[in-house]
Amino acid sequence: MVQQFEETVARCAEWVHQAAGGAEVSVRIALPDHDGRLRSAHEDVGASRTGRLRSARRRAAFESGAMSAFDLGDGQSLWLHPLLADGVPLGVVEIVGPTERLEAKTSSIRAVVDQVAELLRAVRARLETDRALRGMTGLLHLTVDLLRAHKPTQAVRTAIDLCFEHVGRPVAGMLPDGGGGSWTVVASQGLGARRRAELAECVRELGAAGDPVHAAPRLAGCFTDVAGGAPAHGLVAGSAVLTLELSEDAVFAETIRYVLDETLRHLSVADLARARNERLDLGIAWTAHELRAPLLGARAALDVVIGRDGAGGDELLHRTRQELDDLSDLVDPLLRWSAGDPAVSRRRVDLSRVVGQAVASVGLGSGSGRVVVDAPPEVWVRGDARHLRQSVVNLIRNALTYSPSPSPVRVSVGEEHGSALVLVQDEGPGVPASERERIFDPFARGAAARGVRGGRGLGLFIVRRIAQAHGGSVQLRPSNAGALFCLSIPLDEGRQLSAS
Repeated sequence: MVQQFEETVARCAEWVHQAAGGAEVSVRIALPDHDGRLRSAHEDVGASRTGRLRSARRRAAFESGAMSAFDLGDGQSLWLHPLLADGVPLGVVEIVGPTERLEAKTSSIRAVVDQVAELLRAVRARLETDRALRGMTGLLHLTVDLLRAHKPTQAVRTAIDLCFEHVGRPVAGMLPDGGGGSWTVVASQGLGARRRAELAECVRELGAAGDPVHAAPRLAGCFTDVAGGAPAHGLVAGSAVLTLELSEDAVFAETIRYVLDETLRHLSVADLARARNERLDLGIAWTAHELRAPLLGARAALDVVIGRDGAGGDELLHRTRQELDDLSDLVDPLLRWSAGDPAVSRRRVDLSRVVGQAVASVGLGSGSGRVVVDAPPEVWVRGDARHLRQSVVNLIRNALTYSPSPSPVRVSVGEEHGSALVLVQDEGPGVPASERERIFDPFARGAAARGVRGGRGLGLFIVRRIAQAHGGSVQLRPSNAGALFCLSIPLDEGRQLSAS
């Protein structure tokens, strides 16, 4: 398309040449570049070089929109015709030739210059349209390529390549080095090997990377010094800075910046998730090691005590052994809940009964007598009773942990919008708004946990995993005092909440 525009300009110059009288006339067409400076887009072979005076006169004709004529002596004249389309200046046609001939051809020259202006406007509009379409196509490809990027450096290189392809001028992308000690040029286009090395050295000498927003002007200054031309701009995209000249490409460059910014944020979250998963794998191994031995040892000790009692043992001992049996059976599934959602065996389950069993289980410990339950006789859901019970146990133990010792923990069962609800309310310090989502992450403990011993930050994470596997959710609800957790599980189809 650029070649087509150049050919059109040359053809327009030939029309002006013919209209002005032929061989003794020279024609030059000057058009503004990206920075608004008038540059020669076409000139006849053998045309005289222009000096500062003629450049100034050309600029005056362009800005005023008025034709100017100057006597060059020896019967020669210089005519400067601004190219105007609907009053908008597009460039200047410069004609040098015999004064008498130019004056005789005034009407023809003016008519052809007007036609040239209209033609150049149409061709430029088509060029801009084509450029915009190519830019949009490039952005689509960029989005796809960036989604495939696994590292920030790969994403920056992709963005730089597309940006250079569109703007056609030097561009570079910088990222902090691994230790944040300095900036490094990870991608550049249009500079060449020597200037690329100069840019890398200049950027490195800036010292500590710091905040990209504050570093962007200095990085742009380095780029301007090395690349030359108009002052460059530094566009901040996440942790990266893109440096390039901006003119009519500002909107395109800003779009590139936005897409890259979102990509780098996505990669940052993905890196954090990978780090969390690595910590989670270690935590799972630690949990497996720490749980198995005490469970087996405690059960063996109970077997000895019960075996010595000919009547079959105290009821509390039997209940304790049953708890250990159930917990032993749950260790492996719970570890799988930590790493991912195992298959759930769904059956019709009475959630009120599950809550009752959970409260009884917690009652074996320090929570005895502190848990107050309000539940109808039956609330039917479809799910795995053991896992649902464990999720309720985790919520109750969490509430007991963060509540003052004498204060009660209230557990209620109800129905709302087709789901069964288990509400667990405590009278503790509550959860700050900034932690309402984070407390469900693995190994995350809120500010209130600083004075609390025990706990590894897996309880609420497992509750959420179990709820999601049942098609439900767990969340914090607004509360005037303490924390109010809500576990939501879809009701069994066709079943309604029974009356109390």
